[in-house]
Amino acid sequence: MPPYRCKMKRPELTQILLVAVALGGAIALYAPYLSAHWSISPFGDTIYLTGPLFCDISRSVMAGVSPLMNWSTFEALNYNPHVAPYYPFYLFGWLDFCSATAAAQATDIIVIVHVAIFSITMTSLIRATGAGLVASIGGAAIAATLPNTYTISNFPTFIAAAAWLPLATEGIVRLYYHRQFALGALLLAAGTSAMLTAGPGTNLLSALVLIGLVLTVDTLVRLAASKEGAIGHRLAAALIAAAGITAILCLASTINLFSHISEIIRWTRSGAVVGQAGTTNITEILTEQQSWRDLPQLLVPINLHFAAGYYLLGPAAALLAFLGAVRGWSKPVVRVFAILVILSIVLVFLSPSKVVLLWALIPGLSHTRHLSLVATPLAVGISVLTAHGLASLLYDIPKQQQRSMVLRIGCLAILVASVIAVMSTATLRSVYPIWFLGVITALSAILFAVLTWIRSGMMRRLGAAFLLVLQFAFVVGSMPRFDGTPAVVRTELWRSIEAALDHIRKSDPDPGRIAMHTSIESGDPTDVKSKGRDLNYLKAGTAATYMGFTTFSHYTSPRIYWKFRHEIGLVGKSNFGPYGGKYLLSMVPLPDTLGKEVFRTGAIGVFLLNRQRPLVATICPKPDELKAPDASNLKTPPGQLPLLEGALVQAVIGFQDGRDDCPADLAVPPSRIDREANALDFSIPPGPERILVISMPPYSSWQLWVGGRRLPLYNLREQQVVAFVPANVSGRAMLRYRPNTYEWRVRISELGWVVVMLTIVGVLVWPRLRSNPSPPTPKLNGSWV
Repeated sequence: MPPYRCKMKRPELTQILLVAVALGGAIALYAPYLSAHWSISPFGDTIYLTGPLFCDISRSVMAGVSPLMNWSTFEALNYNPHVAPYYPFYLFGWLDFCSATAAAQATDIIVIVHVAIFSITMTSLIRATGAGLVASIGGAAIAATLPNTYTISNFPTFIAAAAWLPLATEGIVRLYYHRQFALGALLLAAGTSAMLTAGPGTNLLSALVLIGLVLTVDTLVRLAASKEGAIGHRLAAALIAAAGITAILCLASTINLFSHISEIIRWTRSGAVVGQAGTTNITEILTEQQSWRDLPQLLVPINLHFAAGYYLLGPAAALLAFLGAVRGWSKPVVRVFAILVILSIVLVFLSPSKVVLLWALIPGLSHTRHLSLVATPLAVGISVLTAHGLASLLYDIPKQQQRSMVLRIGCLAILVASVIAVMSTATLRSVYPIWFLGVITALSAILFAVLTWIRSGMMRRLGAAFLLVLQFAFVVGSMPRFDGTPAVVRTELWRSIEAALDHIRKSDPDPGRIAMHTSIESGDPTDVKSKGRDLNYLKAGTAATYMGFTTFSHYTSPRIYWKFRHEIGLVGKSNFGPYGGKYLLSMVPLPDTLGKEVFRTGAIGVFLLNRQRPLVATICPKPDELKAPDASNLKTPPGQLPLLEGALVQAVIGFQDGRDDCPADLAVPPSRIDREANALDFSIPPGPERILVISMPPYSSWQLWVGGRRLPLYNLREQQVVAFVPANVSGRAMLRYRPNTYEWRVRISELGWVVVMLTIVGVLVWPRLRSNPSPPTPKLNGSWV
């Protein structure tokens, strides 16, 4: 046999056992959620935000078309940051999202798919930092089971974006620490683009920005010390190339549209709209800031509800990470992740408010309105350190006299702090008694201390496997479990809403748009135990979406312009009738000026609204009274149709108030949603000049075709669409949503993804094809690779 055909050393049985424990622990943690009897988020984002959105998308997929419009809420999907409808892993054609329970279970599958992706990309990242395969698998398993991972899984699009974060981070590591410029730039671009494509990537992008800042500063310091200017130029060129590739791959990403770049730099809850940005919401960022008294959150499952993260690590993960940081401090790539962990803890727990606000001014980080998102880079750093600590525990056996006093003191401190924190904390987020977590913590610390003294490699590996078992047991003990039925679905109020909607469906073939009154609410928002279960008028609108109605009272993103400027503004006045509303569900009596109660079920009354207008209302002006203006002379807001101005606006509004409406034979009959054509179908009878007022968002991508002829469209007060129909133009009419720019961006991005993936394969394979295989190079810690 030629000398270069050396066999790889066979793994030992204890190494196989360690890998089996790592993988088995992660599988055992998430496998129950594939059953209909369990759900990760039974009454959270799954039900109220992404569930209805995915339901409507799945209906379009079932109709055989690319989903471009959310026909339940009339939101353009190419403006919605919570989903990219072409992202393949949502399995829209296979899963059922169209009920609260079905959405919870379907989302569990999405979560588990992306947790698996996260585990793979995390393993690759840890390998890139110099750890062996066994240690990398162990570190990735801990990363996948850290409480932060299943906490962000409450937002299925968050975990979808987080799944690709390690890939982008690996690109930075290979650029900065391995000088692999081509591969590093490609991985950075692919990972970042996948994050932005998978979901609300700019929220998780803050984790990448934080990690990138720490690694960049460390690299700049090292370059300055070594005076390697040429390397710096090559790094800058690689980063520019990565940015260019990302721009191509994300051309169709809803977040990364060029009209939305300003939103990445600045966030606002109350004023963020399509193509616009406002000032950051300071109070929202500081709400989740912690103090040094809250540091026990790192070791015990304190019952706190952060919006997008969880800081709990678990005793074994903390101990292994501490060992990895101490033993690997001399290695730049390990040291920088230790600095990342320290910085994350200091930022959240030990920084004054002014420092946090200064931090929030950094582009990319300022978009993080939830400070709890810092828990994600903390978890990534801890997982890398844990893997290196595990590798050191397995293979780096120092002589007796070389044992570090710092390590001894650190072990003792973590042991004492963990036990005291667990036993003294009253409000635990745990399904097991306090003593259970206390015993696991004590056993973990004692076992870890013993393993640092044992000389036998086999005993160390067996002990490390048991240490992972204790970590998984601790996580299971702190992880909340729910049955597969969302709690809110079992409430009497939810059942009353569904009964009311069912009555409307059976009694009215043309129900218009359903609205919910602000009186609809249940639960006490100040009660921690009921948080997430309270049902308000917006959340109640999800029932209408699930049942196939169009509705005012549900929105899937605070960035949707029309919702903020129009529909949310209608709530206070209950002025839904002129905008296509026909029925209003309320828990309180309403004045006769709004409507008449026609049905009651439980606490819910169904009111038939006054002053109703169909989605497509018709105005018949006198000859030559109202003429279509020249669109080139009108102001065009970003992403919208040309805006009508002056007297023409007042005249159209006056007609809408009831003056000179068309007779019945000239009015447009009821419209219907045609999913197969991504359009609103109706017909226009023959007659004189008319004006159509369509209660749809004035997106610039609308096209109105009447009898095969395309008519120009206009924007009425940034709330409705107006069309001027010439005389003798009649027949079938279709209001089609055709975002041509978005569609050609999708095509370019698809081609870019194919080229990038083939290039990555080429960069990995081509050097091996050019040269003869060489014996495997042992890793820094001598582990099996």
